[in-house]
Amino acid sequence: MILRRYIMCCFVFCLCLNGTGFAQSTSNEDTSQSTVESIVPDTSDFSNAAIISEAKDSQPKLLEEEDFRRNINRLWMVIAAFLVFFMQAGFKVFEVGLVRKIDGNSVGFKNLADWLIVTVVFWGVGFALMFGSSSGGVFGTSFWVLDGINGPSKNSDHGYEYFLFQLAFAATAVTIVSGALAVRIKLVSYMILACLVAAIIYPVFGHWAWGDSFSKEGVAWLGNIGFHDFAGSTVVHSLGAWVAITGMWFIRPRLGKRIGRRSTIEIVVPNTEYNKFEPHNLGYSVLGVLILWLGWWGFNGGTASFITDPSSQEFQADVFTVLLNTNLAGAVAGLAAFFHCFWFQGKKKLFEKTLGGVLGGLVAITAGCDVLSPGISIVLGALAGIFHNIAYDRLNDRTLFGKIIDDPVGAIPVHGVCGILGTLFVSFGADQLGKTFVQQLIAQFIGVVVCAVFTIVVSIVFFYFLRTMIGLEIEPKDESIGKTI
Repeated sequence: MILRRYIMCCFVFCLCLNGTGFAQSTSNEDTSQSTVESIVPDTSDFSNAAIISEAKDSQPKLLEEEDFRRNINRLWMVIAAFLVFFMQAGFKVFEVGLVRKIDGNSVGFKNLADWLIVTVVFWGVGFALMFGSSSGGVFGTSFWVLDGINGPSKNSDHGYEYFLFQLAFAATAVTIVSGALAVRIKLVSYMILACLVAAIIYPVFGHWAWGDSFSKEGVAWLGNIGFHDFAGSTVVHSLGAWVAITGMWFIRPRLGKRIGRRSTIEIVVPNTEYNKFEPHNLGYSVLGVLILWLGWWGFNGGTASFITDPSSQEFQADVFTVLLNTNLAGAVAGLAAFFHCFWFQGKKKLFEKTLGGVLGGLVAITAGCDVLSPGISIVLGALAGIFHNIAYDRLNDRTLFGKIIDDPVGAIPVHGVCGILGTLFVSFGADQLGKTFVQQLIAQFIGVVVCAVFTIVVSIVFFYFLRTMIGLEIEPKDESIGKTI
């Protein structure tokens, strides 16, 4: 304290002396100053400008135009990642509304478990396998635990925010499985399955389609032959549906459900309410669809990861086209599903099909929203709504290779059928990709088939392993009270 006061006193004293000296010099040198002023012009303004300029040059420039563009792009991807993450809440709300009230807790918790597991697994190995430097074009071998993700070995300006964005995609693929296998799969078995999907199935196939989108040494062999899936109609949605339909073949339908003249295993604890397989809260599911719709703007719009044009420093029109096409397809698909069911399907499951139709349209446009025109997007949306309704009746509660398929939330019509439709429909934008319609259709077909074969084969191995080691299905008594642990 004493030293501080001493320094302050010295500082004040020096100021006083300086002021006194300045006053004296002013009074004694008035005449000489006037003489000098008459001979030498006043350069104070020029001196100040020079000093300011020199100070600016000595400091690093705060924000170059290129830095500004880069930061805008990174900010856009962060916002898109937020929106896609919010889709997890949409899936939870949508699925819980479609199942019985007694099953809501288990379905909701699986959606949370998806994010917990996928975050850790995709951080550790999934991102590296999907976007790292290619090993024979099969899988990535760099960016383990995100090491080097902000280094010079990448194709774009993006870093950690790209991981967060792709993490939300991986979680979406896994969540599709949780809804399709709702109610009757063991929680622990499902958590292991989610881990395997996020660590192997999704990143390996994703590398084949998108492996060159981040690393300079990444190879996407499907992309190299012309396969185009802008934001994941096949890579995310159909892949999740193929895992789900394989699981349905391994796991029995929900107990007590009557399909035609057949019924599943009798419930150990009789419960008349439990035997009612109707959605317990469709209004809740409507909220889920709206949340998912909002998230889809980030899902598709964020995939256009550069929102500003490097040459003009202006916003790219492609981003707005993507958002417009996405919204149009979802809206038209919902209308098509509604009127198709109303006029041609006897209004059976009218509300469920309308909600599923909206999601089906959004899934379908995801592959080609960057190359299709708004008019073609409307046509695709209409077809997606109709295809969804037909698949809803044809696939659900039917026998597949001797097994009854029970899809509580209609995941297969939405993500499987509409995902395939949208992927093939990219062919109508072939001119934007430098190919003919037939060339693009062949490339799209190859991508769809490769995804189906790879996903089903690996899923069979996983489900067989889980059934053998720890079992897949919960006990009938536990299922009757909504317990999945």
